[in-house]
Amino acid sequence: MVRFTILAITALTIGISDAAQTSCASDEVQHRYPRPEISLDTQQKSSWAWNLSQDIYQEYVATYAHVNEARVDWRPIITTATSAILDNALSTTDLSTVEDVVSYISSQMWHTETTGLVNNVTFKSSQTPLICDPMSTLIYGYASCTGVSILFADALKYVGIAARMCDTPT
Repeated sequence: MVRFTILAITALTIGISDAAQTSCASDEVQHRYPRPEISLDTQQKSSWAWNLSQDIYQEYVATYAHVNEARVDWRPIITTATSAILDNALSTTDLSTVEDVVSYISSQMWHTETTGLVNNVTFKSSQTPLICDPMSTLIYGYASCTGVSILFADALKYVGIAARMCDTPT
């Protein structure tokens, strides 16, 4: 049996170059990675995201898909939800480390009162492959471990934290 978990890369201290920022904003890249400018904008605003290398950024932040989930434009929706979470946190919570941000987003992103989304998101087994992309998870309000993990990883990517879905044996 396999369960899916999120691996947030936290110990990276190499800076992203200006060339990487320019190339990610080009039209060609925009077709492969919808809306990377949203992630770049957040990375520039977030102190915990400043020190990612170009390779790590392109592999674990700029990408828009994890496995074989539907390719949807999730960034605008996740932007709204995650921005609401961070706006609430910045005045009351210390988010000085990547671990703080990951923990806070994880504790808040499943509830409509903190995200402003239509549905709370809960775990419901046996939903993959029908419900595993971020938009389906948000619309239905539930997903199995795959869908919940993808949604969480995408929220972390929005705030400039390198994240991916991985499987681990139980």
